[in-house]
Amino acid sequence: MSLEFLPFSFFASEVKKWKLRYEEPTEETLAFLAAAVSEEYADFIRTEGFSTYKNSLYTTVDPLKYREVVLAYELNPETDIPIVKSAFGDLFYFDGYSIKTLYTSHNERYTLCEGDAVKYFFVFTLLDSDFHKDLLRKKTLFKKSLDQFGQLNGDESYAFTEPLHSGGREVLENIGVRSTTAYLEELGKAFQSD
Repeated sequence: MSLEFLPFSFFASEVKKWKLRYEEPTEETLAFLAAAVSEEYADFIRTEGFSTYKNSLYTTVDPLKYREVVLAYELNPETDIPIVKSAFGDLFYFDGYSIKTLYTSHNERYTLCEGDAVKYFFVFTLLDSDFHKDLLRKKTLFKKSLDQFGQLNGDESYAFTEPLHSGGREVLENIGVRSTTAYLEELGKAFQSD
């Protein structure tokens, strides 16, 4: 008998004690995810819902609610599919082949994983403590923000009140809590005008 590795089930079992479900997916969203990402990912979201993990360090997101954000960053909402956001609004999206990140505070974009990217991202990236330290770059600030403002709701981010690209600093005094989509749309439009 061979054992089959089920990446999304593995991820769910590893983070269950740090998970807070905040929203149920709609049938429209599940159909979109099945077509744009994979049936397996849509089934994972159907089972797990949209959830925050590790005190809201990262959150799975409904891509249909991020369409305006995707457009604000001059991406294509049909092919660039947001799947996860960080507590500071960094957006991780699937482009049909790879997981890319949009570090919204600096308008930097990177490719994180390719190939079977969504599975790889959930199992090997989101569960990696070095990812939290190195790629999110703000784990200490995250802990301070969590102590100051509490855990985020699924649609919120710790937002820089003076954006970093405008000279704001990565310090607690420059942090507030905002709607993620409103914050990202505002930043995306600012980057377009720069």
